[in-house]
Amino acid sequence: MPCGRIGPDSRPNDGNTTEARVTSLSIRLEARSAAHRCYRAYVIDVGTDLFGAWLVDMSYGRIGTIGRSKIRSFATIEDTQDQVRACLRKRATAPRRIGAAYHVRRVYRNEGWSEPGFDDRLRGWFPPIAEAASTGDLT
Repeated sequence: MPCGRIGPDSRPNDGNTTEARVTSLSIRLEARSAAHRCYRAYVIDVGTDLFGAWLVDMSYGRIGTIGRSKIRSFATIEDTQDQVRACLRKRATAPRRIGAAYHVRRVYRNEGWSEPGFDDRLRGWFPPIAEAASTGDLT
């Protein structure tokens, strides 16, 4: 499935898909480091399709370029939450793998997504933006 340009305020797949779904959760992460020449974006969108299946759309790539997208389907919200946690855990290891930490740029959530401790987990895995600016990760 083609995805659009991954810019600062864009969401991958805007206008490029005919799927009908309600987004329950949308998380945008960015890793920026001029020293490591790293400018990456990672977007996780969670919603349901017309048949009630849970979809996790993971779009990623260099900021400002056409990225890649993977969509996984799950029967239960528990499996969906496990997939989201696995994606976020992997992004949390970015400093070791790519040399720059991801930071949360945006989180949208509606009443369809409720997971106890989710906000605390996000804050624990990803440093605040102010902390990133002081360490020079953001340009």
